[in-house]
Amino acid sequence: AVGSVDGPLCAAPELWMAIWNAYQAGDLAATQAAQERANAFHNTVIQFGYFGSILAVVGQRIGMECGAPRRPLRAVSSEERETLLAQVEALGLSN
Repeated sequence: AVGSVDGPLCAAPELWMAIWNAYQAGDLAATQAAQERANAFHNTVIQFGYFGSILAVVGQRIGMECGAPRRPLRAVSSEERETLLAQVEALGLSN
């Protein structure tokens, strides 16, 4: 079996598929560009707490509220959620 279970990959799998596909095609410039876009997404997500942010982004993208992470992890506030989702949309990722 091959695969991965990881927060950012679950929230925006197309970013990591772009890395994989470019690498498999032997296009290292495209691989690097795809990695930089994935890095930008990751850096956006970790601003407000990793797990709460991932849940907010996944929930927005699939159209279903995912709730809060289990304690002691914290959920994003409504203000953080609004900022986070605007930043994710600015990266070209929407539901």
